[in-house]
Amino acid sequence: DGHLALYPDATLRPRQPLPRARVLRSLTHLLEARDIIRLQKATVRPSVNGGLVLRPAAKGAERTLNVGADAYLFRAYGVGLFQVREVALVGGEPVAYHTNARGEVDYIEVRPAPNGAAAERFSPFTNWTVTLTPAQVAGRLARYAGSIGTLRDLRVAARGSSRRVLDLEVVGTRGSAHVRSGRIRSALELREQLFVISRRYDDAGNIAAYVFTGRGWGHGVGMCQVGAYGMARAGMSYDKILKSYYTGINLTKLY
Repeated sequence: DGHLALYPDATLRPRQPLPRARVLRSLTHLLEARDIIRLQKATVRPSVNGGLVLRPAAKGAERTLNVGADAYLFRAYGVGLFQVREVALVGGEPVAYHTNARGEVDYIEVRPAPNGAAAERFSPFTNWTVTLTPAQVAGRLARYAGSIGTLRDLRVAARGSSRRVLDLEVVGTRGSAHVRSGRIRSALELREQLFVISRRYDDAGNIAAYVFTGRGWGHGVGMCQVGAYGMARAGMSYDKILKSYYTGINLTKLY
């Protein structure tokens, strides 16, 4: 019925254990199809006093809602939805959400704004996926985590304000190690540090592969060349483009 979305290679993999987030999302859409619950559609507006301001997709007045402490949060990266602990919203993002009996949001799916700060959508490198086996991950991280024994798992220990990974914990049979800042991208040979990690399991329940799903290609500091190109195509002048990347600046003539 389409409630279990196909993997990128057009397979379902019924014998492979499903990640918890994938099960939650599938059950939610199954219950919605049976008219047991109803996901509401809206667009996020800039928040007011910490409240979630939503403009309904259908006609209606804006609503300000609180998000429950135990709400399930999902963020779209590429074509997939991933469960996250927190979501940074700037306004303009389309969302699908559900409210509980107290009127609080207890489930929400957030997608990138189609006409917002995503001018890099013109780039074929905006979204990417890299799949690595545990042996490949261990080999690439051996220089920074060579004394932890056999690799058991990877954990994102910290993210920056732009949601890029700042601290990657490498867990092994004899302990753990941390890879930080720009070394994460260079060690794993990834395009960017703006990524999430999912896992594929074999029939025995062991991790067979780590899937890194990310956005962008670069160090994440300064002006995105493709993003600037996208803004120019949208009709923005050079000074507006510069001020969108570098806030609080003045442009003056030196000669």
